Amino acid sequence: LRFLAPGTHPPLNKEQMGGWHLPRGRSFVGRIDADGPCETEGPIVAYGELNLIASERSHLWLGHCIVDPALRRQGVGGRFVTALLEEAFSRLAADKVSLIVFPENGPAIRCYLKAGFEQTGEEWHSFRGGPTQRLLRLEAVAARQ
Repeated sequence: LRFLAPGTHPPLNKEQMGGWHLPRGRSFVGRIDADGPCETEGPIVAYGELNLIASERSHLWLGHCIVDPALRRQGVGGRFVTALLEEAFSRLAADKVSLIVFPENGPAIRCYLKAGFEQTGEEWHSFRGGPTQRLLRLEAVAARQ
């Protein structure tokens, strides 16, 4: 929970997750069944948001991306993040998608890099009034033809 939403107090529940969604954003769920990814059936195994950055109309923010812990290291996260990028670039006409991630969250960083993100810098944030912490900023840019 510290990596996902440092301002959220445990234990995580669906009401807290519902409060993450920003007014100018969209939330997405990933589902999977015995045959693989599916759109409308099967249990929810991933969650993420694409939020519009107010100052830039074609720049989206990927937030609160999470995969069921029982399905990690099986490619589910990579497929989910790739699908979110496809949604951002193809359907929402974004030019860029950004996110921040704790540097010690190696599995998430590897997932994002494999999906097409690149590290572009770092940021410092304080959560719940705690100490300032370093985060990595990653961005993916649309491939224009």
